[in-house]
Amino acid sequence: MVADSPPLLDSQITSSSNAGPTPVSVTPSSAPTVDSGVTSSPATETASILVDGAPRDCMADIAEKTDRYEGLLAEALKKATVAAPGETPLAAAAEDCVEMARSYLKDGRHFRDEGDLVNALAAFSYGHAWLDAGARFGVLDVPREGHLFTV
Repeated sequence: MVADSPPLLDSQITSSSNAGPTPVSVTPSSAPTVDSGVTSSPATETASILVDGAPRDCMADIAEKTDRYEGLLAEALKKATVAAPGETPLAAAAEDCVEMARSYLKDGRHFRDEGDLVNALAAFSYGHAWLDAGARFGVLDVPREGHLFTV
């Protein structure tokens, strides 16, 4: 275990391109850069990502994606219905999928209200995954066309 190691947000990330790996530094925009190229700051500060030397506002990207995923999950919950026959274990499994999705929607909204966009985005994503899983297993009936489901 390494003491005083920086948070994951402040690590070096690399991405591949035709010209080989391009370093992508994830750093808070208001924090000074240290010799290693890694910076640290409180998680509440605005973060930016350097892509080919140009800063990009990560928090704006996360905020937009969080709002979009919340909307997708809320819309998907309205469209998904139990496909399994009532009073069967499959119907109970379908209800569990819907309940988990509703719970993750509620949790995601709580996280967002608390300013925790990363966990809000994760919650909305997990909620949608429960609906996708129910649809793929055939216990939920969902629209086969459109942008809401991957079936």
